Amino acid sequence: MCSTVTYRCDLLVCVQDVRHIVQPRYNYCTPILRACQLFLGYTFDIVLQKLFIVAVFLNLLAYHYDDQRRQATSAAKGQQPAAYAPSAVVEQTDGPALQQRDPSQKAEHDQSIRVVSLPAKDKYDYISLGATILLTLVGIVGVGAGVCTLRTIQDQTNELIAQNRTMVAKERARLDLKAVSFAIDNPVDRWSFEASIDLRNIGASNAYLGKNAGAMYVTRSSEDPSAALEDSVLILSLPDKLLAPSISPFSVPFWFWSSLPDDEQNPLPVGLPAFTAEVFAGTLFIHLCGFVEYETLGTYWRREFWYVREEGFGMPRPYPNSPQTAQDKLLSRYWRERKNAEYEIKQKPN
Repeated sequence: MCSTVTYRCDLLVCVQDVRHIVQPRYNYCTPILRACQLFLGYTFDIVLQKLFIVAVFLNLLAYHYDDQRRQATSAAKGQQPAAYAPSAVVEQTDGPALQQRDPSQKAEHDQSIRVVSLPAKDKYDYISLGATILLTLVGIVGVGAGVCTLRTIQDQTNELIAQNRTMVAKERARLDLKAVSFAIDNPVDRWSFEASIDLRNIGASNAYLGKNAGAMYVTRSSEDPSAALEDSVLILSLPDKLLAPSISPFSVPFWFWSSLPDDEQNPLPVGLPAFTAEVFAGTLFIHLCGFVEYETLGTYWRREFWYVREEGFGMPRPYPNSPQTAQDKLLSRYWRERKNAEYEIKQKPN
């Protein structure tokens, strides 16, 4: 067991910041992570401090012996007698006298000074060499410690990302919706449909609602018509920008009017009986689709839905023993769920 006297949020936690209640042979206290500790009982902070002290000491030692060597060399040169340097006669390299000399004398005249032998190694040379080797080893150890530190930081970052994803998955908002109603208004003349979905937040956090759209379509295709909603102005009648967690759902209404203009090549039937006949013949389909984008806990999500009005197989009709009207036939159907997907998105909802 161990406890920290003063909590530090940085990676390199020093030994002096930790008070051991039960102090065994090895250091079992890991204030951040066990991977942060390089040696038993030490942290990266302590190792780097000691390596810095050793490097400074070796630099001072090498400078001290090198200075003594320079002083000894200067003293030895000062004791040597100065060589007599005769006055040199300035002579042109291309003069007639130099050109008339013997070729061997001319080569000796042009010969440059060369180093024949190096001075013997003394103790100062070996001390400097040893200090250089030690400094190289200290640098290698320091680089290794830095690499270990970077790897530890990367491991911590991965763990924090995984923990954040787990926390978001448990505590984020979750939108639940379901198509629940369908009604027909004024079935005799200029009929219209009215439907609704129940929307609620069953998660643990607030949902900040953003871009959304939805509509009820009547088409001659059974394909999903949701693609037309991306740039549509048919926004949903949502309660507010903030949807708090709640068990009670919020009803979102949808409407469809038969007087609306549709495809000129395939116009809708005028009367409700003719419309109902085409629905039951499989040439007309009633769709309820849309999407809602929202933000929760710094993440962005999109919920899509698509329902189709279909016949309820095996379900009793409202009037099994009497003739059914066109209105009763449409009401006998139910909303079949075709798509109810929720996934994370990258961009922030508008």
